[in-house]
Amino acid sequence: MPRYGKRILLVTAAIVALAAVMSLARRIDTVQRLQRDVNSLSTQAARSSATVAYLQTQIAKATAGTGEDEALRGAGYARPGDQVIHPIPLEVATPAPKNAPTQAATPPPTPPPQKVWWQLFFGGKQ
Repeated sequence: MPRYGKRILLVTAAIVALAAVMSLARRIDTVQRLQRDVNSLSTQAARSSATVAYLQTQIAKATAGTGEDEALRGAGYARPGDQVIHPIPLEVATPAPKNAPTQAATPPPTPPPQKVWWQLFFGGKQ
């Protein structure tokens, strides 16, 4: 009986160790999955907070009425009494004429096929 007692104790210890390792692996997997979820949710939260800030800015512009003013002034409109100044560029490029005749380059004449073959095989002129 003492011989079998040691074996039973060893097998029991191996089974307990295996169960502990499997439990640890399962817990590590759970922690990694939860960490991925936290990263994903924090990215979504940051995106949502940026969207909220943008929308609050848009609401403030719409209620203040300055957004329309800026857009209209950017398009060149002015309020009554304003003086609109249009800048003129210093270097104005001369536009090319639209219907200018263009001369296409004439391709060189093609040699007859026998000359092409002669040059291919013998490398010289005929």
